Amino acid sequence: MKLVVAVTTAALGLLAATALTSPAAAADCASVKNITDHAICVNPEVAKADTAMTAAFDALIKQSAPADQKVFEDSQKAWHDDRDTDCDYADASDKPAKPAAVAKCVIGESNERLRYLTGQPDEGPGATSAIVPVMREGQGFIWSFHFVDPKTPAETLLNTKLDGEVAALHIGKTGADGIYLDTNDYTDNFDAELKYASPTFMSVAVVGAHFSPTDKKDTPVVYNLNIDIQAGKLLTFADAFSDDALPQLQTKCMAQLGDFLKPGSDGDKAIVVEDTKTAKTAVSDLSWWSFGAKQATIVMDPGDEDPYTCHFDYAMLRKIIKPGFPLPK
Repeated sequence: MKLVVAVTTAALGLLAATALTSPAAAADCASVKNITDHAICVNPEVAKADTAMTAAFDALIKQSAPADQKVFEDSQKAWHDDRDTDCDYADASDKPAKPAAVAKCVIGESNERLRYLTGQPDEGPGATSAIVPVMREGQGFIWSFHFVDPKTPAETLLNTKLDGEVAALHIGKTGADGIYLDTNDYTDNFDAELKYASPTFMSVAVVGAHFSPTDKKDTPVVYNLNIDIQAGKLLTFADAFSDDALPQLQTKCMAQLGDFLKPGSDGDKAIVVEDTKTAKTAVSDLSWWSFGAKQATIVMDPGDEDPYTCHFDYAMLRKIIKPGFPLPK
């Protein structure tokens, strides 16, 4: 059963006109403090998105264990701060954004947060069983999710994978002010995003880093979980393609990478050779592949703001993918 958030017209009016005490509270329209609040108060579409997200957060708090509620509340406050910062300058200039850009940004950020709070994917009809957020708090937050009550091998598989990763993370202890109690302490990074979900297929992207206190370096953690729901298994490249399809996929990917495979200003061709090798390896490993509603994507450097990517539309993939692979329709 999916978590359904119902938002009435009356609730919309109440939230848009008054201040709430919840950490997920809508803007106080009697005392607007920033551009984002102003957008919520004057634009009904923005208010609607903010209200739905607020209702989802309140529903999550009510169904959560007391130990989780503070983390959820702290994360919501942090999310509001990040949203306001992002949307105040949504047109990528040093000046405050124009109203249309702010409105688009707030709606997009609110809808993305709504999906996370309610266990819905970025694309696709959603999973059959209920999914809830999993958060941990250090100096910053760990973002993950799991099935509330896993009943199938596929649901158990996803919970085992993600919950196991979260359990292995180091999360530094902080004081009430959010500062580490031990200045040498740290918190690993971990962000799991439900890219696509349906009753037959699920694609999850994980981006993070494990910090080594010994050599003071981060080790990136980047992979995708592509799960056949009906078979209850983690899919591999061999499940999707025959070996003779690999050269065609690699050639198509190489053609899209452009500057990623060109020598830099120092003309170091060795780097290009290594990057080419990395890209070809990525194509041959389905853990690099993320699936959406209309295309599959391979991200070469997901930590970058403008990562290099390869896209494969499903019209092309259907010609070479193996029968029985649960490619989104």
